[in-house]
Order: sequence, then structure tokens, then C-alpha cells
Amino acid sequence: MAALMSAAACSLQQRAPSSVQPLQRARGLARVQPGRRALRSTASISEALTNGASLASIGAVAAAGLIYVGVQSSGLTNLAESVKNQAAAQAAALKGTEDRLASALEKAASAQAAALKDTEDRQAAALAASEGRLAAGQAASETRLEAALAKQTSALEKAASAQAAALKDTEDRQAAALAASEGRLAAGQAASETRLEAALAKQAAALEKAASAQAAALKDTEDRLAAGQAASEGRQAAAMSDAKVVLTAQQAASEERVAARQAQAQAPLLDLAGKAVSALMHNNALALPPRAVPQAEEADKSDHDSGDS
Repeated sequence: MAALMSAAACSLQQRAPSSVQPLQRARGLARVQPGRRALRSTASISEALTNGASLASIGAVAAAGLIYVGVQSSGLTNLAESVKNQAAAQAAALKGTEDRLASALEKAASAQAAALKDTEDRQAAALAASEGRLAAGQAASETRLEAALAKQTSALEKAASAQAAALKDTEDRQAAALAASEGRLAAGQAASETRLEAALAKQAAALEKAASAQAAALKDTEDRLAAGQAASEGRQAAAMSDAKVVLTAQQAASEERVAARQAQAQAPLLDLAGKAVSALMHNNALALPPRAVPQAEEADKSDHDSGDS
């Protein structure tokens, strides 16, 4: 527009030097317009100059151009107000999105904490039940061992009592036989006493062997019972250790699954937040008005175009 105004001024100076001032004032007002849009009345001015119109028609066209400049300035003001309102609406929308995202994250964290607490409670209950079953099994095993020991002790006592009764009966019979044979076997009393002593010695040796065998059997039984009890306690301890290892592994796996579900639940929310921020920045960049060219640069460009014309 500045170039066309300069061309019009040159033509007027050549045709009517005294009537150039109104057109120069119109050109000065046209330079004040922000942006790089050209006035639509430029074509009318050029056509008027080409056809040799009078100075009055040129002034009317310049006045129309000034009116258009005013309308454009008002439009720019409305555009700035619209951009400001749009930025405020976008800021409010972003604030609402951030609030919804924060609320969703808080709800997800609360649900995950409740699920983890429920899992820990179930694992603690399972561990307590397992320990109770192990304790009950150990108590039952100890009760069975005590019953077996009592039964074996009773059997040994009965055997010892029977042996004592048999020995007493044997001694009684021997004494009766000895008393009966004292009168009849006077001559063979020495030999009979020798045989009796030998029999008594043999019987004593047999009794000692039987007592030793019984003591060895009792000791062997006690050793086997002690070994069985130790093996049972070892198996119970191993079973309890295995149960604790299994429960620990299950708890670790449960925590890993909870962490994975938490990361999977937060990924879409973070992605949505990133997309919302990117969209807002893009919209703000599009809503900014074009950079205004300084008046000095427009003047230099106009003078340069005038020289070219």
C-alpha cells in the first residue's frame, strides 16, 4: 500500500503540485496501520490516477481508505480481546484437566494401597493358620511318643514282675525239693549241693543275661524313640521353613504384581497429561498475533519503493 501511495504522490506532484498535501497525509495515516495487510482501496486509487480523475475523487478515495484503517484497527482490538479470552478458557480447561488427573491418581493410589493391605492380611492369616497346624501336629506327635514310652515302660515292668515271680517260684520249689531230699539224699548231699550251686549259678547268669538284654533293649528303644523324635522335630522345622519361604516368595510376587499394575494404571494418565500440555502450547502458539513491523522499517521500505518507482 505504501508503494502505491508513493506512486500516487509522484503522479500528483507531476500533474498538480499544489494539491499533493491531502494525499501525503493519507499516506502518513496509512503507515500507522499494524500488520502487513494492504488496503482494499488501493486499486481504486490506482484506477483514479490512471483515468486522470480529479483531486476531489482522490480525496474521497483517501477518506475511504482512512475509514477502512479505522475498521481494521477495531478488528485488531477485537482479535486481541478474543485471543485473551481464548487463552483464559484454555488455562481454565488445563486447570480442570490437572484437577481430574490428580483426583484419578489419588483414587488409584488408594485402591492399590487397599489391595496391598488386603493381600498382607490374607498372607498373615495363612501364615498363622500354617503355624497353628504345625504346632498341633507337633503336639500330637509328642503325645503319641509319650503314649508309646508309657506302653513300653508298662510292658517292661510286667516282664520284670513275671521274671521275679518265676524266680521266687523256682526258689520255693528248689527249697521244697531240697528239704524233701535232705532226709533221703544224705549221702549225696554234697553232690546235690554242688549241682544245686551250679544250677543257681547258671540261673543267676541267665538272669543277669536276661536283665542285661532287657536293659539293652530298653536303651535301644529309648534311643530309637529319641532319634524318631529328633527326626520328627527336624521334619517339622523344615516344613515350617519351607512354608515361610513359600509365603515370602508369594508376598514378593504379589508386591511386584501390585507395582506393575500401578505403573500400568499411571501410564495412560501421564500420557494424557503430556498430550494436554502439548495441545495447549500448540494452541497458544497459533493464537499469538503476527509480529508488528516497526514504523521505521515500514518508512524505509516505503522510501525505497518510491525511489524504485
